[in-house]
Amino acid sequence: MEVKSTQTEAADGLIDGMSKEAYELMVKETPTSTYWKEVAEEQQKALYNLLQENETLHKSIDARDEQITKLQSENEELQELAQHVQDMADMIERLTGKSPDNLDELRGIALDEDESENDPDYSHGSAEELSDDEEPGPSGLQN
Repeated sequence: MEVKSTQTEAADGLIDGMSKEAYELMVKETPTSTYWKEVAEEQQKALYNLLQENETLHKSIDARDEQITKLQSENEELQELAQHVQDMADMIERLTGKSPDNLDELRGIALDEDESENDPDYSHGSAEELSDDEEPGPSGLQN
């Protein structure tokens, strides 16, 4: 078994890729004040960078929270609107007997109803079908 001398490696200036200065700092009992000053400056720079990143992340989180609140509010409004549309579709289905599968069919039903109200051949509640003592209601249907 072969044993290498650490003094030889130290003299060469490298121990496992370590510089002579780093090696000396490890073996000396107390590093110089310059060393501690440099370490403190590096730590201060690292802390400053982390504080900047923390502030940026905090602002980003605040912006996301505002966006989430806005989207939740918009979602509630859209749910109310969807419920209103569903209620109207149910009402149209009850009145016409037709169930629209989409908005275009709903428009078509509405247009058909408008045309049939203006059509004199439309037989629902025409004045000719009423007896003498009955009057048509506001919708033209018999009361």
